[in-house]
Amino acid sequence: MLADLPEGSTEALMLACYDRPGMPDHSDEWRRALGVLASSPEGATEALLFAHGLLYKAITGLVDSGLATSTIEPFFADGRIVEVMRFRITDAGRKALER
Repeated sequence: MLADLPEGSTEALMLACYDRPGMPDHSDEWRRALGVLASSPEGATEALLFAHGLLYKAITGLVDSGLATSTIEPFFADGRIVEVMRFRITDAGRKALER
């Protein structure tokens, strides 16, 4: 899979880092978080990810690694607009989940 990507591409770098021996073992929780994100076409809010028992450190690790993105979006709740953080899986995250 890594060999199919252009050398030096961002995706190649992210996949290489994700698969690097000696990297702290976040893979179980990261894989679980990626699974939740992959099954959420519109992305998942912090609340949904926390409800799945995922830790903030794992979620931000995915974003920092380029396996997920985060955006702040307006949400209408209780008669007013509030901002929520929504996370979405990236193409690199989907490829990492396939392995």
